[in-house]
Amino acid sequence: MELEAEIEALQAIYADELTVQLAGSESGATLSACCAAEVQLQLMPRGAEAHNAFVLANLRLRVPAGYPADCAEVVDVSLTDTKGLGDARATALERKLREEAVALQGELVLGTLCELALDLVTEENRPEGGSGRWHRAG
Repeated sequence: MELEAEIEALQAIYADELTVQLAGSESGATLSACCAAEVQLQLMPRGAEAHNAFVLANLRLRVPAGYPADCAEVVDVSLTDTKGLGDARATALERKLREEAVALQGELVLGTLCELALDLVTEENRPEGGSGRWHRAG
């Protein structure tokens, strides 16, 4: 019940950027037996539009059965369809997200992970190899 309430809150916040598959539903027919849900969020830097964002990605959260309190597994975190992030930056972002998932195991973490992912993508919104100091012509 907690998972459904958390997903409902995420859908209200992220609307069109969020895709959810729940185990036992038609959309969740492809989920493994140990997975209660899969949540995907399109990540774009805060305040940016697609045409002026240097980085884009999708956050995928695979939620284990029994989430949040009755599961021995941590929410599986991955970034997919990354654009503008080299392998090193994408790996570093995933590591930070996984560390947060481990630190908050047993709690409702989906919203926290979504917000952290958006913050991290916003911080990394610069050309690959850039120093973080860039100027846009215009």
